[in-house]
Formats: sequence, structure tokens, C-alpha cells
Amino acid sequence: MRENGTMMQCFEWDMPYWEIWNEPDVQPQCWVGSTAEFCDFFCTVFAHLKACFPELKIGGPALGGSYSFWMMDYLLAVLRERSLKLDFFSWHLYTTDPHKLTADAMEFRRRLDAAGQEQAESILNEWNYCESFQGEAFTRTVETIIGMKGAAFDAAFLCEGQKTSVDMLMYYDARPSIFNGIFDYYTMRPIKGYHVFCGWNDLYTLGTEVLSETDDPELYAAAATDGEKKGIMIAYYTDRADAEEKEVQIDTEGIFDSYIVSKLCDNKKADTLRFPCTLTLQPNTVYQLRAVES
Repeated sequence: MRENGTMMQCFEWDMPYWEIWNEPDVQPQCWVGSTAEFCDFFCTVFAHLKACFPELKIGGPALGGSYSFWMMDYLLAVLRERSLKLDFFSWHLYTTDPHKLTADAMEFRRRLDAAGQEQAESILNEWNYCESFQGEAFTRTVETIIGMKGAAFDAAFLCEGQKTSVDMLMYYDARPSIFNGIFDYYTMRPIKGYHVFCGWNDLYTLGTEVLSETDDPELYAAAATDGEKKGIMIAYYTDRADAEEKEVQIDTEGIFDSYIVSKLCDNKKADTLRFPCTLTLQPNTVYQLRAVES
């Protein structure tokens, strides 16, 4: 840590968050001892690092998912016994259903608060589309991540996450890997997911979230403004093979340029539309709306 502190000063890196371990619930691949041994190890390291570096945010343990609440509860109990307060609690989620994010985020937050860890940030620092990590389902998973359906999932997940108690989301993965839905593995050229994340950055840059709601579980939306400019992301994500197009009424006001990410389009400008109006959305399509006049 002291060497890393020197590196941070030399390169002017701002790295306040430090995570202890990764997926200790995935055993024996990531932890070969007992749960009690891990919790003792975690709490010992946490206490030492906070004493040495009180200015840093220390946490973990990057649980593999909500199937491991048993380990979370065990760890939280040991933290309480030792009067230790986490800066953040981290966890992972691989799913085909963005709505699972809402349920899991709520439960992780509830358990943290019940254990006296109200101050701890809830950080989801690995997420992506996944049917399974085994067999043909894993092959379909990889094919989906790098295609349009994966990009629509990304947009839906981001929109859903904005409405939860999660403090941060980290997509896995933007490195050269088979889980990278942003850049092509071999050429590193942008693929479908890249345009979704660029569109999300447009909303982030505007700065202030605006209320957005949908009445269809396969439709997801997020909106933002800087007080003058406005932006909206709409995703029609579905895991159904027989899904059909939807007529969607957009209840906002103003004139917006519309951009489409679809099987045929990479963030292509479509039309300039006056809202409220109705859009026809194909399955697994993402619309980005940018206001040109209120």
C-alpha cells in the first residue's frame, strides 16, 4: 500500500477505493479456507488498513451474488462484534433480467442497514448479461454480450440501476475478453455496446436525473437535464425469442433528435420528432433522444 501510495503521487492517480478480496463465496476457486477464517482475515486486514490509511475507502469483499447472503450475514456479524464500519460493501450480478438488480440492491441495502452499516456504500462492481457459465448456455451468453441484444441489456441495466440504492455500477468487462461488449476482441473497434455507454455518458454529463417511468416491464428509461439541455434513453430489452415490435407512447414535451442503436444502426440519427408522440420499437433496440427545443 505504501508503494502504491508513492506510485499514486508520482502519476497523480486518484485511487481512494481499495477492495479486499474477490468472490470468497466462490469456493474453492477463490477461497480455500472456512467462512470463519475468511471473515477473521477480512476484518483483520480491514482494521489494519483503516488504521494506516484513514483517508482511503476500504471495503469488499466482492461477493459473487445474492446467492451468498449467508456469507454476507456472517461477515456483517463479525464486523459488528469488532465494532468495524465499512466504507463500502461490494457484490456482483450476472443475470438475464435487469429487474433482478432492483431486488438484489434492495436486499443488500436492507442487510447492511440492519447490521449497523448504514454508512457503507453499496457497490456493484461486476455486472453483465449471463445465462450460465457452463455448456451451451455459456456460448449463447458470449454471443449475446457482443451483439445487439447484449447492448440492449446494458442500456436496460443502466436505466434500472439509476433507480436503485446502488451507489456505483461497474460493467465487466472493458478489457480484451469474451465478456467485453464494448470493443471487438481482435480489432478493438467499437461494437454495439459502445454506443450505449456513449449515450449513457451523455446523460451523465447533463448532471441531474429527471423522473422517468414505464408501464411495461420490457421497457426501460432514464432522463437527465442540465437545466437547459435534456436527454432521454429508452431501451426495449427482452429475452423472449418471440418478442414483437411495440408501439410506445412517449409522454414528454419538446423537439428531440432521435438516435437508434439496433441490429442495423450504430447510433444513427433517425428523425427529429415533436413530443409527445408514439415510437415503434423493435425488440432489443435502444433510442437516445436529445432535445433541440423545449
